[in-house]
Formats: sequence, C-alpha cells, structure tokens
Amino acid sequence: MIIKIDFGDDFIQFISCSTKVGRKINCIEKDFLKWIFDEENNTKYWL
Repeated sequence: MIIKIDFGDDFIQFISCSTKVGRKINCIEKDFLKWIFDEENNTKYWL
C-alpha cells in the first residue's frame, strides 16, 4: 500500500508499507481529525 502524506506548502511525502500498517495509519488519522475538530476539547489556546 502506498500512503500519501500532505504536509502543506507543496511538501508531499509518499511511503510504502504493508496493507495492515496502512489501515492502522488511516484509522489513526481519522481518530486524530475527530479529536482536533471536537468542540468539547479545550481549544482556547490552539492556533
């Protein structure tokens, strides 16, 4: 599985890994995005 990681500002990294690892990375990314955009978290000091 090839995974694309976009860091913004035209910096994109591609990594190759097993499908099992790729699925775990995708799950971690989804959980992280849910956590970041959860309004119940204290975001007062976040940029």
